[in-house]
Amino acid sequence: MHDDSAPEPDHPEDHHPEGHTDLHPHDRADRPRPGPAGPPGGSVVVGVDGSEASRAALDWALRYADAGRARVLAVTVWHEPVQTSAIGAVGSSTRREQAEATLDRTVNAVASDDAPVDRAVERGRTEEVLLRRSRQADLLVLGNHRRGRLASIGSVVQECLRAADCPVAVIPVVG
Repeated sequence: MHDDSAPEPDHPEDHHPEGHTDLHPHDRADRPRPGPAGPPGGSVVVGVDGSEASRAALDWALRYADAGRARVLAVTVWHEPVQTSAIGAVGSSTRREQAEATLDRTVNAVASDDAPVDRAVERGRTEEVLLRRSRQADLLVLGNHRRGRLASIGSVVQECLRAADCPVAVIPVVG
């Protein structure tokens, strides 16, 4: 039988053994809250291809990481296209240099001088490189080139959403 005359405790913890509360775990002050803050000391991988969408993704990732003191790794992937003719052929070293220049331009355009951004340029299939990098990341951030419904996301984003080893944030191009 419950005694209605008993005083109400000042704090919910007061009437639970060992400090347990009825609060949802996300409401507890000692737990990380979902939102714009990145994981404390964690890592965020961002796919960068120089597009407006990848600039938006890098900007979002930097703000997310700054709030939680996480590291940002901007990754640009290059590959050798299938060529049936030597006309217009570009060598591997030139493709890598172009990818490095794209990454540098994008990071320099988006990040402030005091924002630490690690950079990586890798050869391979974009989704495979990003999925491999996701294995050591707390978050993978990708821009979405396509406008419209979720069904209109690109194949790299689709594959990363399907198979990444960490959460994936897809940042749409605004406008």
